[in-house]
Amino acid sequence: MPSGSAVDHTRFSSLPNVRHIIEGWFKRALQGLDQTDADCFEPFIFGWIAFNAWGESVTDLDRDKEWVFALSQDQRLSQAFAERVAIQGDSVTIAAERFRRYWPIPKVQDWRRRTQDRPASVSNQDRLTFFEQHRISYEPACAGRHGQTSSIPLDWEHFIHATYRVRCNLFHGVKSPLDPDDQIIVASAFRALVGFLERQRIFGHSS
Repeated sequence: MPSGSAVDHTRFSSLPNVRHIIEGWFKRALQGLDQTDADCFEPFIFGWIAFNAWGESVTDLDRDKEWVFALSQDQRLSQAFAERVAIQGDSVTIAAERFRRYWPIPKVQDWRRRTQDRPASVSNQDRLTFFEQHRISYEPACAGRHGQTSSIPLDWEHFIHATYRVRCNLFHGVKSPLDPDDQIIVASAFRALVGFLERQRIFGHSS
């Protein structure tokens, strides 16, 4: 896997011919921040597409897992995210904490292939036990090593890997806007990611 040293935040500014397209996608995402949970699925997609394009440009990597890993190790993003979620009552903090209550996020394709059962409750500990029993992959992949899943740090590295798993589930058609839990997972991941990126002004916007 590439290291965080692969990230060069100046690369995006050298793409004048495509920046306006990427920024347009991000604007579409921003328009969804005040939507209901059930209406956050499409804005999440626009937000991730913009983030994907930016991530590939600043890492110079094409494979999703590689550029996501590289960004997860980036000290600039890690520090900025830590400062943001330390603000009590902030919209990003609220969304990120809400999202963490559903960690780990499973690979739903594994779930569908291996069982039709569900965890005993929506608590993250019951979810983790269930995923381990049925050999269902999940993110953050280190959740089981933290003992209690409530001990998983709410930091950039864990957050972005969990959000990437939401992206994969959603893009593969295994998240439903009709499912209350899926609504919360997608909406909270979306609001935390897009709200955080907006304040970073990487797409030329600031709240």
